[in-house]
Amino acid sequence: TYVTVWPANEVTPDGSNLNPAAGQTVPNAVLTGISPDKAFKVYNSVGTIDVLADAVGSFWLYPGTAIGGALAARGTAKAEPLGAPSVDATAPRRLG
Repeated sequence: TYVTVWPANEVTPDGSNLNPAAGQTVPNAVLTGISPDKAFKVYNSVGTIDVLADAVGSFWLYPGTAIGGALAARGTAKAEPLGAPSVDATAPRRLG
């Protein structure tokens, strides 16, 4: 199978983040964006898998950086967090 993670407001990307074989336990880390409502999606291609998502951290966009400076020149950048995902982990779900 293959597993893909991406921001919830975007179309499913063509690439994968993980390619486990049947019966494998595979650790992995994925760095992905999140949607404006702070959500992301996980897709499993074949079979049933268990996924543990530990969503931690945020990125800060500073006007003094190359990207932040370009946005600041247009008046669209502030030093603020780009957001951290909120994950509803009230009940485990099987993907598949």
